[in-house]
Amino acid sequence: MKTMRAGAMRVVITGPIGLPLAGCRTDRYTTGKKDELYARAVVLEGGETVAIVTCDVLAVDEGTVARIRQLASEGCGIKPENILICATHTHTAMATVPIFNTTPDPAYMEFFVRAAAGAIVGAHAALRPARLTCGKAWEDSISFNRRVILKDGTVIIGGLEDDTPPATVREIEGGIDPEIGLIGILDGNGDYLAAIGNFSCHCDIVTGKEYSSDYPTYVERELNQLLGGDFPVLILTGAAGDINHLNVMDPESTASRSRYFDPQGPARCARFSKVLAAQMALGLYKAQAVEHPAVCASVNYLDAALRSPRAEELSWAEQILQWDGAPLKERITAKEIFRLQTMQREEKNARLEIQIMRIGEAEIIAVPCEVFCEIGVALKKTAPNRLTLVSTLTNGYDGYMITEKAYRNGGYEAQAAFSSKLSEHAGEALVAHVRQRRSQDTEQKEAK
Repeated sequence: MKTMRAGAMRVVITGPIGLPLAGCRTDRYTTGKKDELYARAVVLEGGETVAIVTCDVLAVDEGTVARIRQLASEGCGIKPENILICATHTHTAMATVPIFNTTPDPAYMEFFVRAAAGAIVGAHAALRPARLTCGKAWEDSISFNRRVILKDGTVIIGGLEDDTPPATVREIEGGIDPEIGLIGILDGNGDYLAAIGNFSCHCDIVTGKEYSSDYPTYVERELNQLLGGDFPVLILTGAAGDINHLNVMDPESTASRSRYFDPQGPARCARFSKVLAAQMALGLYKAQAVEHPAVCASVNYLDAALRSPRAEELSWAEQILQWDGAPLKERITAKEIFRLQTMQREEKNARLEIQIMRIGEAEIIAVPCEVFCEIGVALKKTAPNRLTLVSTLTNGYDGYMITEKAYRNGGYEAQAAFSSKLSEHAGEALVAHVRQRRSQDTEQKEAK
């Protein structure tokens, strides 16, 4: 077995009380703290040197990604393109992207950039001999497709709308991905330095107006208890654009939950995390040692077409903005529609960074979007014999990447907005792009 080195670090990134919270079409400001928010970093050295950092924030845009990469590269020499930055997508964190009605605080953003870069530099400074394991686990009882189509054709987000009697549901639009991709990083004594897990579920269980990492920190605590130690657990956000933890067909699952608050949120998160951590622990126990732990990364770009707001969407938005009594949520949505229209006229395409990081026999496909589950599963099928982790909301923020079926059916994720700016063909284009890159890599290897 070839030798490699690894280092890990966990850094607090919690902001001061009073900052705006991200991810909601309403005004919310933090009133307290349930638990800390972290940047968790792992650096792997084997042939090349790569870094992975997960940040307990809703999203990180490409400008912020570039600044973190630059500072980290200056601090420890890792090539910027070999650094992967994933947002866990917690909805109880400070605003870090200008979306909906929130604007990031400049002072906090400066702190955040330096803290995230510092986590990478610190992990690099902690490099020591290590070994890797890779494996999979499955859990199909805690995540649910949230695209609920009612008998009248209305599409809702399951569990986040008003009470939805199961008898009113016509169908659930899509499925889930129960696979948990796992990478274990151990020292020479067999103790964990860090673990990486990849699972598809929205990080929006705790809710409320207090800071919380949501399930990434809950899972980290549980996994440390099960495996022993105090090591960072990096949760790479899976293809969860249409997945959450609420089962609309089980009234008990959605009882007490409103769109932005659930008094049972912490208890639900604890239960969810115990189940997920138990399966992760089992998967790590069964994981196979990586015999050739070389690492590398490459970055390429996909020019994805932007969508054009429909005529009826523009007409609705204009009426809302002319109505003095329009609710804030509708006014925010209307502004987002016109924001998209301006962008579409000026740019036509969104330039998406697609990073592929190989870690031994495993690989991570990093995409800067909220990818629908079906697209994530299709990405995994491009390499059926390889452990593939699909890391979304990574290295930038370009909104939802939805399926053509969702575009036809409508609903929140399919409504024209800056957060849903890509055309309905973007998912298909992404899968084709990754498949083409695999073909090119194979040809290059054969040529050598």
